[in-house]
Amino acid sequence: MWLSRPSRRRRFSRSCGARPSVSGSSKGPASCVGGIAYHFVEFAIALGAGIAVSSIALIGFGADSLIEALAGFVVLWLFTGARIGSHDAERRASESRVP
Repeated sequence: MWLSRPSRRRRFSRSCGARPSVSGSSKGPASCVGGIAYHFVEFAIALGAGIAVSSIALIGFGADSLIEALAGFVVLWLFTGARIGSHDAERRASESRVP
């Protein structure tokens, strides 16, 4: 068969996750910061180009990149620092119900 089967030893690493990958490396927060920086650069370029050529599509693309960068900050905040394994935060989240 011309398609090769995937290796059984895959690297399970999320970009901003707290868990290290199967191979043992723990580069999650560094890659998360790199992704956030990329989205900010993408935002600046798209916004500048959109304003220069009066393109609402480019401005919208820039706004989307800004939203992705802000979401990356939230994920980085949740998976690093004092919130990891915080039993109080887990208890408050499980007790708060939306009516």
